Amino acid sequence: MGRKRNKKQLNHNQPKKRRLSGGQKINLVVLDETNSDDDVYEDAEPDMALLDDSCDNNGSNKQGFSGSVAQSEVVSGASGIVTKEETPDSGCYSEERVLVQVASTSKVTVRDEKSSLQRSETDVIVLSDDEEEQPFFEAISYEREDEQVLQNKPTLDQSIFERIEEYKNRFPKAFEHFEYQINRHFLDNVQKDMTFWWKMEVRRNLLNAIKQGYPDANLVVVGSTVNGCGSVTSDMDLCCIIKDNAGSACYERVFAMKCLRKIQKMLFRNRNYVKLDKVQVINAKVPILRITFQYPYQNLEVDLNVNNTAGINNSHLLHYYSRIDDRLPSLCLLVKHWAKSNGIGEAMNGTFNSYSLILLCIHFLQKAVQPPILPNLQECFVDKFRYTENVGALMMFEDLPPNYPDPKLNTSTVGELLIAFFDYYSKFDFENWAISIKRGDVFPRNTLAMNNHRYKMYIEEPYDSMNTARCVTQDANFEKIVTCFREGREAFLGKYRPNLKRIKIGKIFGCSD
Repeated sequence: MGRKRNKKQLNHNQPKKRRLSGGQKINLVVLDETNSDDDVYEDAEPDMALLDDSCDNNGSNKQGFSGSVAQSEVVSGASGIVTKEETPDSGCYSEERVLVQVASTSKVTVRDEKSSLQRSETDVIVLSDDEEEQPFFEAISYEREDEQVLQNKPTLDQSIFERIEEYKNRFPKAFEHFEYQINRHFLDNVQKDMTFWWKMEVRRNLLNAIKQGYPDANLVVVGSTVNGCGSVTSDMDLCCIIKDNAGSACYERVFAMKCLRKIQKMLFRNRNYVKLDKVQVINAKVPILRITFQYPYQNLEVDLNVNNTAGINNSHLLHYYSRIDDRLPSLCLLVKHWAKSNGIGEAMNGTFNSYSLILLCIHFLQKAVQPPILPNLQECFVDKFRYTENVGALMMFEDLPPNYPDPKLNTSTVGELLIAFFDYYSKFDFENWAISIKRGDVFPRNTLAMNNHRYKMYIEEPYDSMNTARCVTQDANFEKIVTCFREGREAFLGKYRPNLKRIKIGKIFGCSD
């Protein structure tokens, strides 16, 4: 019936997991045991694999496999896991291999691919809630991409750099000073080594207090403090790794809230030692403790979560992106400060968080500019940047083998890139396209779940594939964001000399004339 995969092999090759709730539908097809992987790709006919439209997203999710096609839907009452391993695009189809766990089967009608005539019956895989006992089978999923949408795929008009060159020639001294402002902005605002080390002192004091109640706990620094894109005024984000009674990290929300309230009490008992001012439990999507301090740490705010290892993985990834080329952290600091100065840099107000802004910068340097400045690290170094819950294995400050194009082949300055950044996103079709640094590209939003359209834009988190811009749901906030991109573009290339003050950065962040 299918090609069996054992549990050990599956765990070794699982880039992404998605848990299905009971009764959730998913279309599946079964590969013949006799077919090799090459035969499957060569013989598969996705156009002939027309499944029940009620099971897909507007008919966009079609399944194909070699030999026969099943018109099927899985309606298991149990929970199960689908593990997807993405493969490169093939024509107008994006392919995915899917390893599926078997719980039970039911008979469905199949038909011949060429004649579309009813032929025989075959088994349909139903998902299992028992990972240990059931075998795995392989299928291939095809998602048809709308050819008309593909024609409107967002790209950066490379002629923008010719216009920038003309602008530079019109104001040569002013543009030289503009580049000086940008360099000074980076040097003045980037997190200094001294700032990093006193943050580590705060971390050590907090950990000593937490260990009184959780002796085996560990505090891992995440976010801007370690990802290379932080400023001297950045807060510190911490992930507290706490194991449950079984000796493993628990990811349940109830467990996290229980631990946070206990830590809150322990910190109050040690408030003089840790220089504590306030500590508050924030019941957000990822629950946190928000901690503020007395002198000499009065300007620091700490957000502490429990067992949110996804944040450790993405901080590890961004850390290495920032090490590839200094233009990324410099551009990120500019964009984050521009967003805050223009009122679109606060997630709590329905606009961008800092993480989304960094992903916008990475995507721009990865895909929009030519030649690209940044590679796709998750593609170039699959093993190093594969998601892991063993966060102790994630090493920082290592040198990566240079098996990607030299970023210095692109000679654009940060000033030129900033102007092109505004041009690219001022014209970006956020309604129809999602941004993904994991794919190193954009992809159609109609391939996402139906409820994604309540979000005004979709920026894919590189590990869990969730939308990092999910706070942008209101029309007014979205229009404000688009307007700011347009105003950023129009601040340059016209009759006015280039200056960071024109985008509200200079006066606030210390880049004066």
